[in-house]
Amino acid sequence: MVGNYQGGGGPVDRAEQASPDSVSATASCSQGAQSSATTLAEASDQFHPSRRGSTRLSAAAGLLSWLSPRAWCIETEAAQLARLVAPGSVCIDIGAGYGLYSTLFAAAAGPDGRTLAIEANPRLTKRLHRLATVLRAPSLQPIGAAVSSASGVDTQLSVPYRNSMPVFGRAFMLHGAAHHGPNSEFDRDRLIDLTTTTLDELTEEFGVNRIDVIKVDIEGAEYAMLCGAHAVLTRHRPLWMLEIEERHLAKYGHRAADVVDLMASHGYAMYRWRGDQWQRCSHVSPTARNYLFRIP
Repeated sequence: MVGNYQGGGGPVDRAEQASPDSVSATASCSQGAQSSATTLAEASDQFHPSRRGSTRLSAAAGLLSWLSPRAWCIETEAAQLARLVAPGSVCIDIGAGYGLYSTLFAAAAGPDGRTLAIEANPRLTKRLHRLATVLRAPSLQPIGAAVSSASGVDTQLSVPYRNSMPVFGRAFMLHGAAHHGPNSEFDRDRLIDLTTTTLDELTEEFGVNRIDVIKVDIEGAEYAMLCGAHAVLTRHRPLWMLEIEERHLAKYGHRAADVVDLMASHGYAMYRWRGDQWQRCSHVSPTARNYLFRIP
């Protein structure tokens, strides 16, 4: 999440060099919201907020896009993922936080698109509602929900504190977690009661009949979320960007390879942003944590 980013592309392992066709494969989303002639490289050339959207939304997205490769607190991949969102797209931001990706998605998709900003922390969900109002973005729909592998499970969200200040970007769901993992570094935490749902149930509940792009950053619960997204993976087959970090997955008893293998079992190829393009890769590197998945 925003605020603790350590860089989305560092030294490149020679063993990870991209295949020759890695950036020439089509970047179309499952339902044709993006042209099949558009490649990952071409789509990443420039960010164009919809001309028909809110002026405030377009201005905010333009600023965030400009800051993305320049500000340490904004992930480089944010603007690059938004460049793959076509007008009219349906996007889902899981672990929406303060709304960085949601703002970029809503601007790129425009008024004919739809962006669901899913956030488990009620405090941040309220801020997302306020953000949508301020930006005059009716297509941006904040949803308070804790997405996991099963629905109806009563659990808690652990929000860590450092020097009496909440660190929202490191909050995680206790359901399925054996320990606090890297969050043991914090002074204390505040627990918020939650009830889980699945992505499949959530999309059905909110009448989502098409999904083009999904971003997920939920501090290690990504694998569990995918286990509750079978219909999304098999029917909608959207473009995904997942945060994958061993240190966070470990507290749930999973490894980065588990996430990669699950996505591969559904026919997805993996990419990471390297230099100035999305490059295909086969495994998770300690120098990057955001990975793009698409059907070749």
